[in-house]
Order: sequence, then structure tokens, then C-alpha cells
Amino acid sequence: WKKIGEEGHVILGGLDGDSRACQLMRDGFVDATGVQDLFYEADTIMQAMLDAIAAGETTPENWMDDPGFALTQGNWEEKANDMWGCKLFAEGGESLDRTFEMP
Repeated sequence: WKKIGEEGHVILGGLDGDSRACQLMRDGFVDATGVQDLFYEADTIMQAMLDAIAAGETTPENWMDDPGFALTQGNWEEKANDMWGCKLFAEGGESLDRTFEMP
């Protein structure tokens, strides 16, 4: 494994946004990850359930799309705290400050 900017680094990406992806991005091994926005999903499903209950619907047929987002090294400072895995990582006492210098 070579960090971003080191000779031999292979561009790596992921999908989900878990705490391991957060750590690997913070440490410079992963370049980007697609994030399933669990906070958006939880808010959306809760509102849909409350709306269905209020409307007396027993079998709602609504589709709820999670647009997600991409967390990249380029938007790390602005978006890392929006990724669910980074929230868990930080709650575990880990810093989200990069441990490497961006080239």
C-alpha cells in the first residue's frame, strides 16, 4: 500500500462510507468513496412512515431514492463529517485530520 503522492500509489475507491473507508482516506491510501447517506435514509423513511400512518396507508408503495454523495480527497474538509463512517470513527476518539500531506 502506497499513500497518495508516493511512487507506486494505485488509485483506490470504495462504496458505502464505513469507518474503515474513513480511516483509509484520512491516512491517504484511498482516493474517494461513494457514500450511502444513512442520515438521509433514516430521516426519509421515518417521514414516509409517519405520513403513511397519518394517511391510513397499510401498504405504502413509495420509492425513496438516496442520492448519496462522493467523498473525495478534494472535498474531504467539507464533507468528511457528513459520512456516517467518519462520524463513527470520530465518536471512537479518532481525529479526522489527515495523517499525510496532499501532493
